[in-house]
Amino acid sequence: MNRNLKAPKVFLDLMEFWAKHCHLEDYHLQWAMESFEILNLKRGEYLFHEGSNLKITGLVMNGLLAREKEGSWKGRRRLVLIAGQYQSISTTIHPYSTTCIMGDIVALRKSLILVIGNKKIRQGLEQDPNTACLVNILSNNNSRALAKMLTVKESTSPSERYLLFDRLFPELRKLTTQREQADLLGISRDTVQKMQRFLLFNGQNR
Repeated sequence: MNRNLKAPKVFLDLMEFWAKHCHLEDYHLQWAMESFEILNLKRGEYLFHEGSNLKITGLVMNGLLAREKEGSWKGRRRLVLIAGQYQSISTTIHPYSTTCIMGDIVALRKSLILVIGNKKIRQGLEQDPNTACLVNILSNNNSRALAKMLTVKESTSPSERYLLFDRLFPELRKLTTQREQADLLGISRDTVQKMQRFLLFNGQNR
């Protein structure tokens, strides 16, 4: 791909990430610019509300997106999954699904998102193997993150749950607040604070 092509930086960043996994041509950049919409979300702004029929995938280029459910743990919101840079959250289980997910998708930080509709994804999958490569990378990343999060949440001990979270999601632990971690893991903020002190103390004495 010609590195001197003019395009918004967010698309050049996407191409750099994509090119790590397969060979790209100039037309892949053109496809990306025609298929993705650039969306800037403020903290607390929603990409998707439950009940909407919007079938899209949001690729995080900067910031944090989360899928949340309201009032499902002690009357508080529950964060099902958090996506950081080069991770995605979709409003459907897969691009061919006709049913949208339960819950909302919200920005936890000021976020730069590339949004693509399911129809465009399906066209890309059917027309070009390298476009299919990008879709599969994002899908696999999402599936792995969900599987790891299920492993964390299967633990019945709040303390053990936090230790698993620290081991399986070290970068996410650094990027999220105590309240966000509590909402994600279904534990109290007091437990989060206690386990952070435990990890700090034990880290200093290894």
